[in-house]
Amino acid sequence: MIVKGGLLYVNNNLCYDNNNYWNNMYPDYEKITQALNFFIRKNSNSRINKLKAIKLLWAADRYHLRKYGRLLSRDDYYAMRFGPVASTADDIADLNDFYVGPEIIDYSKNFIGKDEVNHAITSHNEVVESYLSKTDFEALEFAWSTFGKFEGFKIADISHDYPEWSKFKSAIDNKLTKKEEIDPIDFFEDPASLVILDYDPFEIDRTILQSSKEAFIS
Repeated sequence: MIVKGGLLYVNNNLCYDNNNYWNNMYPDYEKITQALNFFIRKNSNSRINKLKAIKLLWAADRYHLRKYGRLLSRDDYYAMRFGPVASTADDIADLNDFYVGPEIIDYSKNFIGKDEVNHAITSHNEVVESYLSKTDFEALEFAWSTFGKFEGFKIADISHDYPEWSKFKSAIDNKLTKKEEIDPIDFFEDPASLVILDYDPFEIDRTILQSSKEAFIS
């Protein structure tokens, strides 16, 4: 972790302006919209199952936080029945302005739409790449190349192995709670075991992981 001229570099990559990032920890709705649009447009028909898109964003966020010390989306995460859920991203995918406000949904509607019959989200505009950094694209490509072949429910099952969800497994499975707030620090932890995958795609060098964790909590 190196600071140069107010810019914070983690593992030799510029991650954010250290002078204002920590004062702006709200979810980045423009980046979230473009990230969802990125996944939609990976399909030739420019549509994707909503659950799958939300799970892919979780994978991108987990990768990016562990490697670069920040969540791509800056979103708030909750453990729910189908795994970790990025709260603002979920509202944007639903085009629901009750919690996030109409100005955010008005922006998102320029890029994505809903296919309620098929529980899908659609794209009607290209991804605006200027909203996404080099490392953002790296994380999005990782999520797609690693998990894009799976259906949404399968990715949800995979996510259940990871500590940010598994610590709440008993309470959720026994219907003692519908959702619990996730502490992003748990994204730095490794799964105790894997049920579906035969390897952990999020595993990275311990030195890089520690550097990213220090950047996140500093």
